[in-house]
Amino acid sequence: ADENYDAPKCHPNTRLAVLDEIMDWLNDTNDPHRTMWMRGAAGAGKSAIARTIAQMYEEQGRLSSSFFFSRTAGDKRRSDEKHLVATLTYQMTRHIPELLHHISTTVLDDAFVFDVAIGLEAQINKLIVAPLSRLSDISSSPIRPKIIIIDGLDECRNKGAQGVIVKKFVAAVARMQHHFPHKLLIASRPEQNILSAFDDLMVAPFLRHLSLDNYWKPDDDIRTFFVDSFADIRQTHLLKELIPLNWPAPRDIEKLVEKSSGQFIYAATVSKFIKSGDNHPVECLKIIINLIKDAEIRPYAELDALYTYIFEQTKNPDTVLHILCILLT
Repeated sequence: ADENYDAPKCHPNTRLAVLDEIMDWLNDTNDPHRTMWMRGAAGAGKSAIARTIAQMYEEQGRLSSSFFFSRTAGDKRRSDEKHLVATLTYQMTRHIPELLHHISTTVLDDAFVFDVAIGLEAQINKLIVAPLSRLSDISSSPIRPKIIIIDGLDECRNKGAQGVIVKKFVAAVARMQHHFPHKLLIASRPEQNILSAFDDLMVAPFLRHLSLDNYWKPDDDIRTFFVDSFADIRQTHLLKELIPLNWPAPRDIEKLVEKSSGQFIYAATVSKFIKSGDNHPVECLKIIINLIKDAEIRPYAELDALYTYIFEQTKNPDTVLHILCILLT
């Protein structure tokens, strides 16, 4: 819970078109596509969007459960698929209290149901699908489907499990359509094993794609984010009395938007660096836009760690390095 307390969500008045697209899909009871795959590059803002949707639908009473994979979380279970079904099941009992009796009965009848040795499909059927089906037999199903969110699937350390998770959960949600309807939102980078799973003939008919590309005009949202961030710095920074009222110049904001290349993680990292109390914000901005150099200050440390990890996951690093050299020359 502590790790989720300050987890990133969409900045106000940003990603509105993407959020509307997801909400329209979630609210459409006639859409046969029960699963949406939101894909995008590292830093495109997938997790912030997923967490924003989770918060919004929890407030509406329509969030069933969510799991946010993370390789950097202090809790190593966040990158382990062995805890996925158990976590989702627990959250379902909180959001749908009537399920507790049925799941408790399942656990009492099968003491090994949480043992991953029985397989992911068996766990999903026993702990999620069957209890929801029994609940629908004695109560009216919701008018609009509830939502299950699985974010950061590419950060599941067991690469072989990623495709299995896609196939088994897509199938499970499709089966629940006539009992206790749910929709499934999965967010990840478009890595090959995940792409292959979504291309499976048994998955594709139930799938709706959402790609976080330039169609959604991320530069406009990043510009809004920077304008608001600098306004906050001028009002709240410890050195605010030394910051000019007209800082920064519009051309500097445009430079930052261009440098972001549609990646929200860049914008968030830059904002965090400039807001830090270690240096004067005006000087920090000069470092970012390369007006001055300071070898001892590393404003992109978090980005370095992210892209180092991505590079380490490639199967042919020499080939990738060769391609990068060509692109940079």
